[in-house]
Amino acid sequence: MAGSIEKRGENSWRLTVSAGFDANGNRVRYRETVKAKSRREAEKILAQFIAEVEAGTYVAPAKMTFAQFAKRFMADAENKLAMRTRINYQQMIDLAVPIIGHLKMEDIKPLHIQDFAKYLETVPKRARGNGTLSANTIRLRLRLLRNMFTVAIDWQMIKENPCRRIKGPKKEKPRQTYYDLPDITSLLSALRNEPLQLQIFVWLAITTGARLGELSALSWPDFDYETSTVQIERAAKTYTGQGVKIESTKTANSVRTISIPRFVLDILRLYRKEWTELRLSLGSLWKADEYLFVTTNGKLRYPEHNGAIFRRFIRRHNLKELTTHGLRHSSASLLIAADVQMKVISGRLGHTTMATTADVYSHLLQTVDQVAAEKLGAILEAAAGDSLGTNFASGDTK
Repeated sequence: MAGSIEKRGENSWRLTVSAGFDANGNRVRYRETVKAKSRREAEKILAQFIAEVEAGTYVAPAKMTFAQFAKRFMADAENKLAMRTRINYQQMIDLAVPIIGHLKMEDIKPLHIQDFAKYLETVPKRARGNGTLSANTIRLRLRLLRNMFTVAIDWQMIKENPCRRIKGPKKEKPRQTYYDLPDITSLLSALRNEPLQLQIFVWLAITTGARLGELSALSWPDFDYETSTVQIERAAKTYTGQGVKIESTKTANSVRTISIPRFVLDILRLYRKEWTELRLSLGSLWKADEYLFVTTNGKLRYPEHNGAIFRRFIRRHNLKELTTHGLRHSSASLLIAADVQMKVISGRLGHTTMATTADVYSHLLQTVDQVAAEKLGAILEAAAGDSLGTNFASGDTK
């Protein structure tokens, strides 16, 4: 089956597949206009186009339903999106297909998307716990759907995005749980007699503010003992049926070098000795390479397992409830209380912008701002001296 490519504009190509003649002797052609950055990329799309026509599975864009488009979208996204992102898209598609899957792409209107948004408010949570999807999860699902329709526009299947005017529920600002200094003191006191692996996990969490997946992906080469730093550039993620995978960090800004106290490196040296003894005892059974946090049988520990070990430790010592993400917030709270510059805190946490940090920790910054106002007032009052006036300075403003 023959195919041809014709350039139509910048990154735009018209693909034609000739499929012989029909019963009346008329030539049968299938055409699609696609977006591709190069001719080579267009040729790959053409090869897929030809394969679909030959298999009899090709559906003309004008007649394609959302369900058919979603299948095509996911096939195209397989090598372009991270695994977690593909899973998020597939979860959204599984919810959307029963509602709008039967509709042709060009027939889907904002009202249909609004109905889907209302339906999402009734969907039970997948994770443990009761209730329906949170407002933030619904907003994520709608954003992914909007992205899909944007791709449909790029593929010249539709002219307008029906999701453009649908905002979804108001964004929820999660309540951050963290330990203050007295809580941290109790935590560290309880930690003393725990296994070294748990000790170093908690110390690294508090001193770096790293995410659970980032901590779980740390390996020995990430540490520089001369500069007292650790390099964060990977994250461990768990996928159903596939186990734990090591991937790049959440964003480009999440790749960072963080300074850590030297006494933490001393604890790390003690743990490495214990880690090495375990590796030598297991020999060829060892499967965790150079990763720090491993099981007793020499395999890389799942992030969720690290989190569960920490939760059991908290409950065993009757400490205030806290998750591993709470350790990250605790690290940030201590830095804010110590009046560390916001740019430094944002960099250590791996946030994209300082605005993100300020938004997440606005409740803590407000307290710091009140302290700053009191300090500023004391400085100005001392500088003004008698010029404030006896009555005003004493609080008598009558």
